[in-house]
Amino acid sequence: MLKTEPVNPVLITHDQLQQAIGLKGFGGRVLTRLIWRILGITPLSALYARNAENEGPAFSEAVLKDLQVTFNIPESQLANIPAEGGFITVSNHHFGAIDGLLLNQIIGSRRPDYKILTTFFLALVPTLREHFIPVDNFASGGARSVSGIRSALGHIADGGALGLFPAGEVATWQRGKNRTSVGGGRRVVEDKPWADNMSKLIKKSGLPVIPIYFDGTNSERFHKLGRIHPRIRTLLLIRELLGSRGKHVEIRIGQPIPASQIAQFSVENLGKYLRNRCYALEAQCQPDFERHMTCAHEQEIAAPTDPELIRKQIADIEKCIIFESGGYRAYIIEESQAPDVMRELYRLREVTFRAVGEGTGKALDTDLYDHYYHHLILWHIQDEQLVGAYRVGYGSDIMAAHGGVNGFYTSTLVRFGADAPEMLSHSLELGRSFVVEKYQREVLPLKLLLAGLCIANVRAKADSCFGLVTMSAALPDFYKSLTSYFIHRDFGMPNADRFASPTSPFKPSFLRVNPEQLLQIPEGDIDAFDRLIGAMSEGQYRLPVLFRKYFSCGAHVACLNVDADFSDCVDAMIYLRLADFPPASIKSFVRGMPEETQKEILEHFYGSAEV
Repeated sequence: MLKTEPVNPVLITHDQLQQAIGLKGFGGRVLTRLIWRILGITPLSALYARNAENEGPAFSEAVLKDLQVTFNIPESQLANIPAEGGFITVSNHHFGAIDGLLLNQIIGSRRPDYKILTTFFLALVPTLREHFIPVDNFASGGARSVSGIRSALGHIADGGALGLFPAGEVATWQRGKNRTSVGGGRRVVEDKPWADNMSKLIKKSGLPVIPIYFDGTNSERFHKLGRIHPRIRTLLLIRELLGSRGKHVEIRIGQPIPASQIAQFSVENLGKYLRNRCYALEAQCQPDFERHMTCAHEQEIAAPTDPELIRKQIADIEKCIIFESGGYRAYIIEESQAPDVMRELYRLREVTFRAVGEGTGKALDTDLYDHYYHHLILWHIQDEQLVGAYRVGYGSDIMAAHGGVNGFYTSTLVRFGADAPEMLSHSLELGRSFVVEKYQREVLPLKLLLAGLCIANVRAKADSCFGLVTMSAALPDFYKSLTSYFIHRDFGMPNADRFASPTSPFKPSFLRVNPEQLLQIPEGDIDAFDRLIGAMSEGQYRLPVLFRKYFSCGAHVACLNVDADFSDCVDAMIYLRLADFPPASIKSFVRGMPEETQKEILEHFYGSAEV
């Protein structure tokens, strides 16, 4: 918006600067003139004068354009800013004035009632006074600080939208108790812990909160000199603004966090949570966020098997049917009983796994273990198509006939410990599970495969299941890391190394996030974790389905391993005692089977059908 009144091209006078920094007398005037030169206020005033005919968001846009500062926000994330109603944005403060100018341009242009609580100095700019609420970060509860917070509360009470930089000062290298990132080396630029008074303001407002992340940092000189005293950093911000010419800033706007969720936190924990929700958006700026994995030496997938051969062999293995339900038929077979069916299954495995960033990169997904493992397969009767499968290894048979623990597929990826031989000899190994893409939107295929596993456990005389559950390489490292932290914290296996340890351990990367402070959810609440991942990734990523299924059924995780031969996917080694399965889950899996079969399964799992 253009100003209609005469423009005063003077941004700040020597007297105003002297008053702002609290210097008095003749000595104060001399020191003020020196500071004027050091700060670069003359070129700053020239920048202001060139753009002073604009006001508010238009002024911010003009200044950023003058400095050739560019930014990028995914178009879809602008919809996270409500068109009406109060809200509060919380942002990391990695640059200084640029952060405020960008917020003013982006959000202020959409919501004219949006005001930003910011430093006393920035609010001196005449063309921004109506859009910024000044607060003195160094006033220690003084008049400027109290007045600013009171004005902010009044603004949101009137229905306005408010922007906060809860750190209160620009980000720099943090040490000791101010350091919250758990990785990244000694010098990680981050906000200091967010101020409790900002959390109190947020809780008192009863408004939804929108996290906004600015990617990048100021110059190394800024951080080095700022270690002398925080005020030096504040004084250097003008130089940082003028030196930002040509800078590009990636910005991410998160989904609104409902007021009902905000109300559940204490003041202290709210600040930690919101700070980490903001920094979690950094994951969206990483190169791996949108990656679509392909194998470096990927072979062309094999041609489909002749459907007539498949139909003929399906008819020949009628004796291998274990149940029929909802238009599907389940079988447990060995490879030699239907080689053409199995060839197509190996082809479909590779097709399905490649579609989600996994797979072997070979024409067919098969190995030597397929020859002596059993295969649980699901067939659609009307469509005459393979729908999905599990590869299952009968522990007692493998231990006896295939070299003990080294006969299991998982032995190629983990080191079995001292307790493993006894545990595996009474267990069923699960792996290579898939449902072809056409049927993935239906709930029934996976449910029927899980029902088939119940029967496989009975046949193997197993008292437990184990196997590797995959996180796709297409899942960004940050979300893999959070998943690793969550499952180890809430579902970790006691004395896990006595069972299994990784040959190629997964190394988590939490960026600037402290996972403990971010994952403030009830212990074992898989749905809450899944919702959090979905919210932080704009719905693009969720907890893998089998992780949800297994851990909700009582599974424990022993370790995580990177599989270099399977597109660098991360595999979680899980173990589940049948007696730990919730009876309600088993009953839901086997519902619809013959009564005798249901009884046999329940007696095998729990020692009695009356559970």
